[in-house]
Amino acid sequence: MPLRLAGQGMRTGSHACLRLAFLGSLCAAPLPALGVPIYGDDDRKDLYEVADDKGLVRLARSTVALFKAEKVKLEKESAKLETETLGKTINLAASERFHDQKQGAFCSGALVGPDLVLTAGHCVLTEGDCQKTRFVFDFSIPEKGHDPARVPAKNVYQCGKLLKSTWDIGRLAVRLRIDTPGSYDEAFEPDERRGHQWQGGKDWALVKLDRPVLDREPLAINKTGKIGKGTRVFVIGHPLGLPTKIAGNGTVRVSPFEDFFVSDLDIFSGNSGSPVFNAETKLIEGVMSRAFDDSFAEAGGQLKHKVLPQGGGKGVDATRVEILVKDLGSALTGKKDSSSVFDDQRPEDRYPRPGERGETPAARERK
Repeated sequence: MPLRLAGQGMRTGSHACLRLAFLGSLCAAPLPALGVPIYGDDDRKDLYEVADDKGLVRLARSTVALFKAEKVKLEKESAKLETETLGKTINLAASERFHDQKQGAFCSGALVGPDLVLTAGHCVLTEGDCQKTRFVFDFSIPEKGHDPARVPAKNVYQCGKLLKSTWDIGRLAVRLRIDTPGSYDEAFEPDERRGHQWQGGKDWALVKLDRPVLDREPLAINKTGKIGKGTRVFVIGHPLGLPTKIAGNGTVRVSPFEDFFVSDLDIFSGNSGSPVFNAETKLIEGVMSRAFDDSFAEAGGQLKHKVLPQGGGKGVDATRVEILVKDLGSALTGKKDSSSVFDDQRPEDRYPRPGERGETPAARERK
C-alpha cells in the first residue's frame, strides 16, 4: 500500500495515471492518494456561501495557498495565477462538484504570526522547496462570478526563511501497518520501531515570510490542553488546489496519540498544511497531514468521488499543534527554554496596523 498524503497526487486503479497541473506528471508507481472519500455529505463551501458568518470569513482570510513560484506572474498591481479547471486537470466527471472551478495551489497554510506561516512539513521539506514557493492570500471566491486566478500583488509573499520542517515518515508507516496488516512496505519502517502500535508521525513546517502581513490578523492556536474524542472540528484550505474551501461537520474520532488526532473531515490533495479548528473555541488544533483512503473511483473513463458514511473509513490525520509550541519558539530564537511565539499578546502588539512598518507604537513606548 502506498503512503497516502493529503498534499500530493494519486494513482487510481492499476493503470490509470493522473496529471496534476501543480505537480507535473505523476506516472511513477506507487503514488500517494488525492485524499479521502466524502464522508456523508460533501461539506466543502466557498467563501460566498458563508458570507454571513463574518468570524468564519475572518479566519479564512488568514489562511494561505501555496503555489509553485513559476505559477505566479506579477503584473504591476496584480498577480496572475496559473490555473486549470479541476475537471480538465484530473479528468473529473462533469457531474461532480467544482468541476469547472480553477485550481493551482499544491498545499495550504495558516498565518500564525505577523510574518509566520504554519503548514505541513512535506509541503516544504527544505530551504530550496521554500524558496521555490509563493504564499498567496485570498485565492478564493468571495462572491459568485469572481475570478480567483487574479489577486492583488501585495497578497503574494515569498519565503524569507524556512525556520523548521519536520516530517516523520518512519513513524507514519507504523500506522499503515496497523491499518492494513501485511500490505505495507517494511522499508519505510525503522527496525527499532517495529512493534510500536499507532505511533503518529509529526508533519509540520514553520516559514518566515519575506515581510510582515499587515492587512489580516494571525490565527490563534491551542497552546494548552489536548483535543478529545468527539470534539467538533472544521478545516479551511485548498482541496485539490481549489480556491479556499471551508469544510465542517467533522468530529475527532480518535485522540490518544502523542503526535496526531484522527477526524472525518472532507479533505483532498492540496489540504496538506490546512489549519484544523475547534468548532467551539475557533482555535487551531491541528495541521492537516495525511489520509489513508482512496477518494475517487473510475466510471466511464472519468473520476467520481467515493462516498462513505460519516464516521466510515480510516479517517484523516492532523498533527497536534500543542506539541509544536515549544519547538516553534525554539525555531525562532534558538533557545530550548524560550517562550513560544504564540504567547498571549495584547492586540495592539500582535502585528502592525495597516500602513505601519516595523514596530508597533505600543512596543516602542515600552522601550
